[in-house]
Order: sequence, then C-alpha cells, then structure tokens
Amino acid sequence: MVGFWPQNSAAGRMTTQIRFNNGLYDVQLHTQTSGRTSPLHRIYTTPELRAEMKRTFLATYARHLEAKLRQSSGGDYDELSIEPFHEFVDIEFDIVNNLMIWTPHFVVEPTYKELFRELADNTALYLIDSSIKGKASLASSDWEVRANQPPRKVPNVIYYLRDDVNQLFYVGKGGPGNGTDRIFDPHPTIPNWTHYRFDVLPQNFNNKMVEAFEQMQIRVFAYLLTNNPTQGSQRSHASGFSHYTLTNLKIIP
Repeated sequence: MVGFWPQNSAAGRMTTQIRFNNGLYDVQLHTQTSGRTSPLHRIYTTPELRAEMKRTFLATYARHLEAKLRQSSGGDYDELSIEPFHEFVDIEFDIVNNLMIWTPHFVVEPTYKELFRELADNTALYLIDSSIKGKASLASSDWEVRANQPPRKVPNVIYYLRDDVNQLFYVGKGGPGNGTDRIFDPHPTIPNWTHYRFDVLPQNFNNKMVEAFEQMQIRVFAYLLTNNPTQGSQRSHASGFSHYTLTNLKIIP
C-alpha cells in the first residue's frame, strides 16, 4: 500500500483514480514527511466522490450530522454514543493500472432509509451540514448525465446545461413553481445537452429574485465563453479560456 503513494513531501501530489460503486473518480495522493517522524499519507478526493460516499454510507453521514448538532447545542461530539456501528470499504490497489478499487464492505441501513435517501438526494442534508459548518445556506448539485433526473422537484434553482459533443453551454432558472422541472423542458439553443447541474437559492426568493441571479450568472459566463446574443449586448469573452459557446440569446446589461 505504501508504495502506491509518493515517496515524500518533495515528490508533490500524484494523480490516480478510484473506482467506487459504478463511478471512476480522479483523486490526488500526497505523502507528508516534512516536520513529521513518520509519513502521513493523504487522499485528496473530489466533491463527486464525497457525495457518492455520503449516499452509500448514509447511516454514518446522518449520525455524523446528529453528533455535530448535539455538539453545537453544548454537548460532546460522540458518534458511537448515538449508535455504535462502523461502516467501511475494502481497498484494492491495482498498481499496473494506477487504480484503487473501493468496495463497500459493511453498510448499515438507516431505520428510515427511504426518508434519509430522499433527504440526501434533494440536498436537505447538505443544507444541514452547511449550517453546522457556518456556511451560507445554499446548496449545489454535482454534474449529472441527462438520463439521471432529480428524484424530486427542487424550487428556486439556477441550472447549467452542457453539451459535451458540440461544446455548448446554457444557463437557466427554475423558480418557486417549476424549479428543477424546468431543466427538462425544451431548450432550442442546446437541444442535445448531455449534462446538467444546479445551484439552490433560498426558498424565500420570489421569481424576480431568482431571475436576477440567472441574469447575473449569464453575464458571468458571457465574459468567459464565446457568446452571440440576439437581445442585449455581446460580451468580450476570455480568449482561450474554453472552447465552449454560451447559447443564451438574451444577455441583460
């Protein structure tokens, strides 16, 4: 196992991949030796891998949040006093292919597993997690392929569509009424989009406030990507930043 990591701090980070469930995730490995009597081996994961682990080990994630909530109320952080169990993965090292294979070895089904799985998928647990950490109560999804629709409608979102075949990009909004359902409505300027993701705005935002955020995000990407609006003004984009083209036809000054 040790030979899979860089030899020391001077070697910097090494890129490898982790196969977990049905996904393949790029990660970085680092060995910290400076200032230590024994090496410390680190794995720098991605938001996508962490999200998949939270979905897989839902009982551990929910117990962690419960312990943090108790701690924020003046108690001690003691996960095992809430419910004593351990979930873990088996790790195989494929040195030839520079690959780690993670296999869930012991998974605890929460008592209310369907409820918690729904909460995990609709970003409710993420909002609780963010609140505990003192972050703004805004949630973001990861990139998903078009076939993977959200399990339920989430209101007040700014969504983003990618067409990886034709290198196109689009920014849209779903307000209090339609929310993430709007993602799957027809989009004539990017009909064959392949991936989507979305950011969740506060629930007390009305449609005009959501629209203002949408226009702001369109302007942001117009300064980064090639754009040819029919309404509003064309923005001077960052040449060489990306080969994608923003397909929004309306860019409000």
